[in-house]
Amino acid sequence: MSPSLFDRIPDPVKWRVWVAIALLLKVAYLCISVSQGYSTQVPSLLAICSGDCMSYIGPVDNLVEQGRYAPDHRMPGYGAVYLPLRLLFGPGRSLDVLILMQVLLDALAVYALARSVHRITGERTAFLIAFALYGLASTVSGFNAFILTESFAASGMVFAFWAAVRYTKAGGQWHLVFASVMLTWCYFMRPVLLPIALLSVMAMCVMAWRKEPYRLVTIALIGLPLLAAQGAWMLRNHIVKDKVFLLTETTYYPWYPAGQIASWRFVGTFDTSAAMYFFQGSSWTNLRVPLSDVSTVHFPQRIFTPDFNVDSLVDLRRYCRILEDPATPPAQKHVVDSLLVARFDRYTASIKRHHPFMAYVTTPAMLARRHVLGSSGVYNLFLLPFAQLGLAAKVIKLFGICVYLAALYGSLLFLIWSAFRNITGYRLLSVMLLYALLVHPVIMRHDDPRYLYVFYPLMCVCASVLYSEGVRKYKDARRSVSRAVSP
Repeated sequence: MSPSLFDRIPDPVKWRVWVAIALLLKVAYLCISVSQGYSTQVPSLLAICSGDCMSYIGPVDNLVEQGRYAPDHRMPGYGAVYLPLRLLFGPGRSLDVLILMQVLLDALAVYALARSVHRITGERTAFLIAFALYGLASTVSGFNAFILTESFAASGMVFAFWAAVRYTKAGGQWHLVFASVMLTWCYFMRPVLLPIALLSVMAMCVMAWRKEPYRLVTIALIGLPLLAAQGAWMLRNHIVKDKVFLLTETTYYPWYPAGQIASWRFVGTFDTSAAMYFFQGSSWTNLRVPLSDVSTVHFPQRIFTPDFNVDSLVDLRRYCRILEDPATPPAQKHVVDSLLVARFDRYTASIKRHHPFMAYVTTPAMLARRHVLGSSGVYNLFLLPFAQLGLAAKVIKLFGICVYLAALYGSLLFLIWSAFRNITGYRLLSVMLLYALLVHPVIMRHDDPRYLYVFYPLMCVCASVLYSEGVRKYKDARRSVSRAVSP
């Protein structure tokens, strides 16, 4: 009997073949990104530097040129990779090398994730599903050309997951240490990953306690990367700032006026804090997009209280324009800024007092729904609107949407499915996935889909496990029927 098409597919252990396939996919997505004409602030052939980009590489450039890591509004995880490249290749070429590193690590992460799921389930089908969901999607691939943390952070989480799974199957305490290093790196790029890093480190310590003969030594080694990096960062902050703080000195960039931050707190009680009701905003990927006119945005009727009405908020818009006007004298800006903080905070407290259900229940639920279900998974795949794309680009984008939705809804079903399975590892994945889905909309009151994409590897793992289990049960059912009808 000739082998089936499924049997002709290379075995999962043939990593060179699969990494080559993943690399071709990632390079294709890189070519798409580079050819789109995104706004960029750096002289580079490959790198796209828009929006937050300079806050990641600017401090490193200053460190090399002036001896100071400043402005230090970001954790130094991304800079830790950029610094040696900057020293070796200079300011322009180093960014090209950085982008190539993001592409290469992303390709390796595709295989590492698929191989890990294969080890967990023992199913070759699981490997293929995971490879397809993570390799074909543009969710992370679309960020490989950008000087942002999405690509490295996603890859780092995958490598940590691979090392932890490898330990459960083959042992070796250095797998756990490597996983801890990767988690620490991810946290120093995206502080929001700290709870996942801590939970993962604790889980690895439990595994080491049960399995390792020198368990205390192993646990110390597991905790060392996170403790050493955090301690060094806090010591540096104390020396430079004469303060001790865990992350960065400010939650938001200090160039945001206090009145604007207060407006975010107010808007966050009824909408995403990034919504534009008072201050202007623009697209970070395409700086040529004109600013929206916030004066045309209507306030929801449900938010008003005895303490303020629509006229009160329109009046605040007038003060916001004064604060934004470059011609406003600094002394007047200070007065206006203080006035905005006082009024926004008073109105925020009023909403929480008069509409507590909206502030604490319906708004977080609305934001969670929009954050989780409102993304297409192809956030910045193409610059032009869908209607203006050519046929090939439309097909690529629609395909990317289908792949992303398959991972998303599979991971949501995994949350339900795993609740009825007495498997510790699956429940741990569910807790992490719930945190990933809810941290930004519920705690931080942001529903920007970009913040969900760094958790896409976790979604792919959960979805792949669920789908492979469904395929396995289907095959078992077919075998049972075949045995029943065979003579």
